[in-house]
Amino acid sequence: MSKPVLAFIAVIAIAALTWQQVHGSMDIVTFWGVALFLAFGAALALRAGGGSASASSGEFLCDSCKLNDARYCSRPERPNATRCSDYLPR
Repeated sequence: MSKPVLAFIAVIAIAALTWQQVHGSMDIVTFWGVALFLAFGAALALRAGGGSASASSGEFLCDSCKLNDARYCSRPERPNATRCSDYLPR
């Protein structure tokens, strides 16, 4: 699933929970538990499923990545990664 679709699903789910809380039948602890679960799940899905970048043959992504520094990237492929889900262009 793409990032916009996951974000849309998360927003709709939280809006539905808010509507149900305002109009009754759900206690506050259950509401916040479900809302936090959905938000955390959406954040993980967006991070893990983020579009994976690929380099063309003979190029390494790290050469043009903002995170190409041992302080910011601990991936074992660095500095010769050809695919990366954390890639951020400079």
